[in-house]
Amino acid sequence: MIETTFAPMTEHQLNQLQNQIVKEEHLPFYDMLMDKRKTSTFFAQWNDEDLVSVVAFHDEYSLPTFAYYFPGNLEAVDVENLFHEAEKSVKFSHEGIALLKEEELPMFYHHGTMIAPPRKMQLMRHQDDTKLMSETNVQEIRRENHEEVQALAEEQELLTFSKDAFEKFPFFGVWEKGRLAAMGGFSAFSEHYVEINHVATASFADRKGCSQAVNSTLTEIGKQTSSVYVYVYADDIASVRLYESLGFEAVNERFFVPFMIGD
Repeated sequence: MIETTFAPMTEHQLNQLQNQIVKEEHLPFYDMLMDKRKTSTFFAQWNDEDLVSVVAFHDEYSLPTFAYYFPGNLEAVDVENLFHEAEKSVKFSHEGIALLKEEELPMFYHHGTMIAPPRKMQLMRHQDDTKLMSETNVQEIRRENHEEVQALAEEQELLTFSKDAFEKFPFFGVWEKGRLAAMGGFSAFSEHYVEINHVATASFADRKGCSQAVNSTLTEIGKQTSSVYVYVYADDIASVRLYESLGFEAVNERFFVPFMIGD
């Protein structure tokens, strides 16, 4: 008879996982494992001695972020009890977000209540330096401009934006007549990989090329450190085309899932 156990992962076990994870296949989990480990919690399901599933939890963003790794048969995964046992050790808030593969969605319905339908996203990687803009009017945003950044993030409903992200990573923007017209930053910036995030354009600056300039600058800066990635909603054709024009190509798809935990 198979014995199923649930337990926090040790540092040794996490180190062993580093050699198993394929970065582009498991980018959210890879990010927590490699660059956000100190501020993340990892909880695993074991069937006898076989690792079946891992949930990673990170709460530096405005909504707590969850990432999953399923090295075994999905039919053996008990996500509901994995969450239940993890909640005994970690105080989850009642809302969270996750990026899931399509085949993982049915299993996910059993332990979380969707706030909104899953929305398909493309993970895009920068491939062609020749498509970046040679000159832009983009400037680094100073920390004293936080209120303007926060206001634009709220206007454009950036779910993952937080003051911590603004203070931790460089942000860049375009100003028009003293107003912040467009901005962007990063949610990962290390030798392992760079991820563009928190990109927003003010309503008064739509169709003026500000977003293209900001993204080009972010890519130029990021590629000096590592490969540059960005997640884009697949149904946002304008954004997909923008990144393609800057030399990005889609490498896989995930579903963005906002959900409630528990009752």
